[in-house]
Amino acid sequence: MSDSETLSDTTQSAHPDFLHSFNDADADIIVRSSDDIEFRLYKVVLAKASPIFKALSASTQQTGDGDQSAAAFPEGLPVITVSEDGQIFENLMRLCYPVEQPHFDRLDDAAGVMEAAKKYGMTPVLVRMKDSLMSFIEREPLRIFALAYRWRLEDVARKAATQFLGHSLRSLPPSMPAEFHHLLIPSDTYYNLQAYHRRCMDFAVSHTVSLEWVLSVRGHKVKKAFRKGGKPWLDVSSSWIWFSCKSRDCEVDRTGIAITMGECKGTFRPKVWWMDYIRRARQELENRPVGRAVKGPAMLEPSLRKAGNCLTCGPAAYQDLMEFSELLAARVDESSAQVNTIRMNDVPV
Repeated sequence: MSDSETLSDTTQSAHPDFLHSFNDADADIIVRSSDDIEFRLYKVVLAKASPIFKALSASTQQTGDGDQSAAAFPEGLPVITVSEDGQIFENLMRLCYPVEQPHFDRLDDAAGVMEAAKKYGMTPVLVRMKDSLMSFIEREPLRIFALAYRWRLEDVARKAATQFLGHSLRSLPPSMPAEFHHLLIPSDTYYNLQAYHRRCMDFAVSHTVSLEWVLSVRGHKVKKAFRKGGKPWLDVSSSWIWFSCKSRDCEVDRTGIAITMGECKGTFRPKVWWMDYIRRARQELENRPVGRAVKGPAMLEPSLRKAGNCLTCGPAAYQDLMEFSELLAARVDESSAQVNTIRMNDVPV
């Protein structure tokens, strides 16, 4: 048995999952990973996938960035040695060959493949890896932002910045995350990202401070009414239940919402249970300026329980508050969409 056969057999038995798709007998080149996994591949596929591999496979001399070398193999096939380990290189090749595509359980694994793709000039692979990055965006938006910024994936970076709004600034580490250091991203980018979060927070909170808009929502608008021989007045009898309820047993909040319609003016005081929701929504938005922060059972139930004590509010409170929370959430997200995110400054490559 030759030395080449011994090495190949040893590698395959130690790493049986790596070579089943890349061990073709008629391969015309071998790529050896940093942990001695050997991939029997086709030059034409490598050349189409990467200009770097095209150049390397055309010569047996080192011409790369210092961690690639080519040498004659005893079987007569050229060998290229790369600095990536077998797992990263296998996933990289799966994205180039018509085989089952890789699935990533860890962001570090996906990042390793994308760094290799960038290094070897595999732009189509970077594009195909967007979906893999997006699967981590809810849990790790800062890391996704840093990686997308590094690889010039502007649409992913913007989505990560938006997803970052769902995380409180209070949970951030005191210093810049490691990814920003390692990927040579300008420090002001990290602080601009925090400034973006604060700007969105200011807009989001404003919807719970200036409340005139609540009485201009279609289907719940305050209306101008007329009495015989009298001046017109503003009527909220067909508006939200927290305004239209006339029960004296249902406590009214001291907050007054002033409305002007032409010559008509009026100040309307909502029920306490609704203002309780507004105040809790404001507190949530000060931490997480995203629409979903003001929706859901945890946000609605405390106020609905209080509304249930009123025979007038109780039957209508659930439907009205659910509808209102959706409208408030939409306004929050629409206002955030108007805030400029981060500009892609030059990043060293």
